[in-house]
Amino acid sequence: MLTLRVLTMTDAEKREMQVGDFSRRIPKRTHALDRETILKLHCVMRDLNPPPAETISNESCFNPLISVASVVINGTEVKAGDRVVIRPKRRADALDLMLAGRIAIIEALEQDAEDKIHLALVVEDDPGRDLGFARQSRHRFLYGTDKVELLKEVANQ
Repeated sequence: MLTLRVLTMTDAEKREMQVGDFSRRIPKRTHALDRETILKLHCVMRDLNPPPAETISNESCFNPLISVASVVINGTEVKAGDRVVIRPKRRADALDLMLAGRIAIIEALEQDAEDKIHLALVVEDDPGRDLGFARQSRHRFLYGTDKVELLKEVANQ
């Protein structure tokens, strides 16, 4: 059974928000949302009382037990150790924008719970890239195969 927590504001905070026109509508609209809409806003709702661990087949989003040797990008097979150029899509976040155009080394290919392949990348000119190869956060980045270009393609342009 999923437990749903919509708003964690106190009654006093809700009264404070009703000072202006716009802010007055926010609590009313939030409280009027149905369960399906709330679930869509939160993307994923997790059970607060999960079953015992032995009954869960894949506890984490990325399963280290599933190894992926290679993947095909634009007709070319790529694997760990290959070099790519990071090319995030238009709606990228700030980190993606800072890494755009940088050359990266594929540290690993990982498969998530939905069987989608992600490239674990280490930026080539990162002074701490050894930390990326040690799988440390902030030096290792996950990108979809559609958000990179093979270095060979860039060199031929």
